[in-house]
Amino acid sequence: MNGKIQNIETTLDTAMTRKVEQNRQKLIPIIETILFCGLQNISLRGHRDDGSINSVDDDIKNQKGNFKALLKFRINAGDQILKEHFKSATKNTTYIIPILADETTDVSISEQFSFCVRYFDSDTCSIREHFLGFTKVEHVTGEYLADTIIQILKEKNLDLALLRGQGYDGAANMSGAFKGVQSRIASLQPLAFYTHCANHRLNLVLSKASTVPSIRNTVGIITNIYNFLRESALRTQLLSEKITELFPHQKAVKAKKLCETRWVERHDGILHFLEILPAIIVTLDELSLRNHTGSNAQSLSAAICKFEFLISLKILTKFLAITLPLSMLLQSINIDYTQSIEMINNVKNVLTTIRENSKTEFKNIFEETRIIAVKMDVDIRIPRVTKNNVIVQTLSPNQLIYLNSTTLTIFYLIWIILYDKILNAAKTYEADLPHSIEALRGELNLWKQFWKNKPEKADSSMEAFKYASMFPNIKCLLTILSVIPITTASAERSFSSLKRIKTYLRSTMSQERLNGLAMLHINKNIQVKPGEVLDVFAKKHKRKLQFDL
Repeated sequence: MNGKIQNIETTLDTAMTRKVEQNRQKLIPIIETILFCGLQNISLRGHRDDGSINSVDDDIKNQKGNFKALLKFRINAGDQILKEHFKSATKNTTYIIPILADETTDVSISEQFSFCVRYFDSDTCSIREHFLGFTKVEHVTGEYLADTIIQILKEKNLDLALLRGQGYDGAANMSGAFKGVQSRIASLQPLAFYTHCANHRLNLVLSKASTVPSIRNTVGIITNIYNFLRESALRTQLLSEKITELFPHQKAVKAKKLCETRWVERHDGILHFLEILPAIIVTLDELSLRNHTGSNAQSLSAAICKFEFLISLKILTKFLAITLPLSMLLQSINIDYTQSIEMINNVKNVLTTIRENSKTEFKNIFEETRIIAVKMDVDIRIPRVTKNNVIVQTLSPNQLIYLNSTTLTIFYLIWIILYDKILNAAKTYEADLPHSIEALRGELNLWKQFWKNKPEKADSSMEAFKYASMFPNIKCLLTILSVIPITTASAERSFSSLKRIKTYLRSTMSQERLNGLAMLHINKNIQVKPGEVLDVFAKKHKRKLQFDL
C-alpha cells in the first residue's frame, strides 16, 4: 500500500519537475542572449526594435533591433525550444479598440445583442475585427444596452479607458444625443467617438431617394416578382431554364432577393433584374397560361411591360451601379477613413456631374430605354403628371457619411496639410501620445519632408504606418485613425450566422451553446487547439479520468 502511494507521489513530482525544467529551458536562451549582448557591449535595442520576431514582411523584419535579431538567429540556427516558446507566446497587438454592436431578433423571438471589437495588428499592419458573442437582452433602451456593453467589456477584460470608438446604426436608442448608448458611453469615456455606420447612412440616402413615386413603385414591383417566383420550386426552375436558354453565359440563373441586411445583394439584385428581364417576361407569360398562377403572373407581366417601369428601372440601375462599388468597399474590414472618404467623394462627384448634365443624361437613358421598349413591343407613353405628383428631391451630399471633426482632421496626416489643425486635433489624444505635443510638432516637420522625397504617397493610414517607425507620436495617431469604425458590417454578418445556427429545430438552445457555436463559426481564422480545449474540459469539473496534474 505504501509502495503504491510512493509511486504516485514520485510520478507527480517527476511531472512537476519536468514542467518546471521545460519552463526554465524556455528562458535560458533569452537570458544567454542578454548576457552575450552585455559582455560584448552590444545595445539591446540598436537602431530600431519595433518589429516582431515572427514578422516575414521585408519592411518590418529589419526593425527587430539587436536583441530580437539575435533571438531570431538562434531560432533559425535550430533552437527548437525557443521556437516553440515564441509560437505559443501571446502576440502583442495594439490595445486601442473601438466597439461595434447591433441587435436583432432570433427565431425564438429573443433580442440578441451582437458585440464585436476592432483593432490594429501592428505585426501585419492590418485592421482586424472579431466577433465576441451574442448577449440576450431583455430591454432595448439606451440605458440598458449601455450597461450591457460595459458589463461585456468587464467580462472580456477590456479596459474602458482604452476605448477609442463606437460603431452603431442610427436607431434612437443607439445614436441618441442625450439618452442613447453612444452618449452614455461617451460620458464615461469622452474619447470613444460615435460613428453612425456609413453603409446604413448610404442605405438611408438611397431609401430617401426611392420615395419618388415611380422609383418606389418600380422597387415594389421587383420585390413582388421575386417573391412570386421564389414561392414555388417549379417557378424558380422555370425561370432558371429560361435564363439558361436566353443567356447561356449567365452564371446567376436564379432571381436575387432584395436582402434587408446584405446591402450588396440589394444593389446587385436590381442590376441582375435588368440583365435577365427578357427571361422574366417569358417566364411570367408562360405562368399566366396556367390556372392557379395565371392572374398573378398576368398582372406582374403587365406591370413591367410599361414604359414608365422600364425607364424607372433604367434610372435605378444606372445610379445603383455607381453606388455598388461604394457599398462593397464600406463593408470591408481593412478600410479606414482615408479610403472611405476618397471613395465617397468620388461617388458624390459623379452624381453631381450627372445632375449638372441632367438633360443630356436623361436623353441617353431615354434612348436606351426606347430600344428596350421596341424589342419588348411596349408603347412609349409619357404618364400624366398632376401637381400633387410633382416631387423634387434634394439630397445633401453630406448625408452620405458623418465624420467627427477631430478624426476628420487627423487623417490629413497622410498628406500633411492643415498643419495647425492636426496639432489642435492631436491634443484630444494627448494622453495616448508617447511624447509631448511639442515633440509631435517636430515629427510633423520631419514627416512632411519624408514624404516629399517619396515618389508614391500612402493611400491609407495602414500604408503610412509602415513608414512611421521613427515617428512615435505620428505612429500612435495613425493607429487611432486606423481603428475608428466606418461601418458595423461585422455585426450585421453575425446575424446571418445566427440564422444558420439557431434554426427553428434548435430554437431552445442555451445562450452558452449559441455563443460557443457562433464563435467557432464566425471566427474561423482563429485556430482552436484540441489540447487547449482539453485543458479547459479537465479543469471545469472533476472527472473519473485524470487529464491534468
